[in-house]
Amino acid sequence: MNNRSALVFGGSGLVGTELLKLLISDSTYHTVISAGRRNLAIQHPKLKQLIIDFDQLESQQELLAGHDVYCCLGTTIKKAKTKEAFRAIDFGYVTRIAAMTATNGIGNFALVSSIGTDKNSGNFYLRTKGEMEEVVKQLKFNTLVILRPSFLLGDRTEKRFGEQIAKIAIQIFSPLLIGKLKKYRGIEAKIVAKKMMNMILEGNTGTFIIESDLINK
Repeated sequence: MNNRSALVFGGSGLVGTELLKLLISDSTYHTVISAGRRNLAIQHPKLKQLIIDFDQLESQQELLAGHDVYCCLGTTIKKAKTKEAFRAIDFGYVTRIAAMTATNGIGNFALVSSIGTDKNSGNFYLRTKGEMEEVVKQLKFNTLVILRPSFLLGDRTEKRFGEQIAKIAIQIFSPLLIGKLKKYRGIEAKIVAKKMMNMILEGNTGTFIIESDLINK
């Protein structure tokens, strides 16, 4: 009997929502654990929901168990309201989760980062993502998958006018982005989620950084 389990962070987000659907429907997994601040509306016999206090992660380390970790955590500076609050999530939470799950012996870790990520960037958002990636890459995972998608497309539970306009613009102009600009095309969240899962289940070892235009390959 297959007893493989997946531990998912950020299951309420655009990619995380699609990922949970895929993991639950895949026969490879016997158990799917969604770790978050609150229970999600989705229910399934394979799904277990784990309530986590992200500000007290270290006290809950023994709960972070499984075979594969999928991290879809992320916010925006606008939503977080301050740069400090943004960094606490996109750098602090992600690197702490990665470190604790590595310490717990979990061998495979997949995370969603961002196109343009660079630890030396003059852009605070991209620099923070780059610094996060550098920390995670130093940890001892058998398989580490880092996806760097462009603008994510999909049905968001939280409708924001600015993002709706951006989504329309991306869909109109994406076909014009060719050659080196192709990686800036918008990408469906469900495609990102499928790539995350497939990369882990293929069983290749090493560190894989996948840019947006290669996610749909």
